[in-house]
Amino acid sequence: MIPVNGFLLRIGFLLADVLGDIWELYRVHSLTPPALTTGGARQVLRLTEKAGIEVEEGYLKLHGARRGLGDLLYRIDRGHAQDILRHRDLATTQPAYQHIDAEERREQLDTYLEDAGG
Repeated sequence: MIPVNGFLLRIGFLLADVLGDIWELYRVHSLTPPALTTGGARQVLRLTEKAGIEVEEGYLKLHGARRGLGDLLYRIDRGHAQDILRHRDLATTQPAYQHIDAEERREQLDTYLEDAGG
């Protein structure tokens, strides 16, 4: 996989102008698009404001969508959640979704206790 830095990203956008869809170029060349940085999120908010699009609670609303998706993915497959959320290590993903681990442990314990009692 080729790392994406500012230079490659600019090249990608230039190629997309000539060849078409930037996302197709990422797929074809096995490139990983850059993560949305804080600056990038601020730019999205500025653009939505300029376009007259209301985003309630600003960044929290946008990040809330990411957290909601992460929650769903983590419940299905922890490794897949880590990959899609673009965390380098599962140890980065786990603290954010530890409430799910606790909930699943409680449910399993309840099952054990029910089975033992009766």
